[in-house]
Amino acid sequence: MEDKVFLEKSEVEIIQNLQINEDQITTQLGQLEYQICILQNQKETLTKKVFDLQLEKDKLGKSLQEKYGEGTIDTSSGEFIKFK
Repeated sequence: MEDKVFLEKSEVEIIQNLQINEDQITTQLGQLEYQICILQNQKETLTKKVFDLQLEKDKLGKSLQEKYGEGTIDTSSGEFIKFK
């Protein structure tokens, strides 16, 4: 029968510390992936809002162009400046 061989206490501590570090990294990666998922959802929501906003701006621009013609608008005063 073979004699049992044991690692030195310092070697066991090194292995245990490596396992602890690995567990912490795994947990942190999981948390990061979760945050990435949330951010991707927020990005999709904002991207849709940008698209909707652009459609609204285009619709208003066409409406104002039909009403006033070609020109620019001073948004601070509301003045329409017609192109010549």
